[in-house]
Amino acid sequence: MNGMEFTVVCWNVKGVPERLRDGQLTLLDELNPEVLLLQELTPTGLGMLQEEGWSGVPALQLLPDGHLGRAKGRPVRFSCAVLTRGQWRLAGVTTDLDTPSPERWLTARIARDGVVVDVGSFACPPGVAWGAMKAEQGRRIATWLASRPGPTIAGIDRNGPKYEHADGSVELWPHDAPELLGTESAHRCRDAVSVLYEREPLRREQAAAQRPDGPLAVSYIRGHPGQRQTSCRYDAVYISDDVTVEDVRYLYDESIEAGSDHAAIVARLTLLT
Repeated sequence: MNGMEFTVVCWNVKGVPERLRDGQLTLLDELNPEVLLLQELTPTGLGMLQEEGWSGVPALQLLPDGHLGRAKGRPVRFSCAVLTRGQWRLAGVTTDLDTPSPERWLTARIARDGVVVDVGSFACPPGVAWGAMKAEQGRRIATWLASRPGPTIAGIDRNGPKYEHADGSVELWPHDAPELLGTESAHRCRDAVSVLYEREPLRREQAAAQRPDGPLAVSYIRGHPGQRQTSCRYDAVYISDDVTVEDVRYLYDESIEAGSDHAAIVARLTLLT
């Protein structure tokens, strides 16, 4: 079998175009991925990326005019997006208008040299404002992952779990969806970091030595400076079993410096063809 290697970046860019212009575009250029799975991207931010040669569609372009976020009843200003550059091409995008937060949902097919991959960029809304709708969003994401028959990659801001321990076990928020977060997994896709650490237990041991109370990697720190803060791994890249993980990096410090409050995840993957 031959392998097709490529790099995917999943990143919640925090929806502020000035930050995208001043730091995030530079970081993305340094990482040089072929596929972006973004959350909280604004229309202005999309335009900036298009000027850099990226092709893609945000969920906002697929929503009815005047779409309001259900929890707050205000027009939404950012959404998930899938973008490609180089040899990969978009081959159709969709959102789920019935999910609680369709602006946080974009699925697509990307194609290269006759190979087609299902990809998704998702976010679960915060439970403090959305309550049970957060769990419903997570369940729908898990259902989509389960329905994909072929190669599948998804970048997800899960807004959970509440705690992840060094051994990979988790404690959930009241409105986390266990079907998505793995405690009652309802799909065949797996978290890329867990897959990597199973194959390379020394890396898990090194991560556990750095963070004996978890998480496996840091993508978000909840709490305010000067108060109690908790390191979390809210963000993850999920892959199907026909995608091989070569490496996964969580660039928390670099991403904060570039203006986001979430780490960019850099996943180097190989698709067996």
